[in-house]
Amino acid sequence: MRRRMVVPLHLLVIDDDQNKFTLEGPMIDDTPWHDAVRAARAAGRNLRCFLTKHSREITIRYQEGQGKTLYPRGSIIAPPLG
Repeated sequence: MRRRMVVPLHLLVIDDDQNKFTLEGPMIDDTPWHDAVRAARAAGRNLRCFLTKHSREITIRYQEGQGKTLYPRGSIIAPPLG
């Protein structure tokens, strides 16, 4: 039996209201993050998130080039504990 290799993910979270972003990860399961973003949207926040295949450095440079400010991990939104 061949084992499937698990590749850690990086999740880009963008706050369009405040023009900032953060890069979360590496992680194996992004479900809690997507759930947290969905809940924040339901509360009226303008957030987006998606996985990135690019390196951390390239992702940061691109977002900063778009005029967004990098914030520390977990500072825009955090998944619920538990």
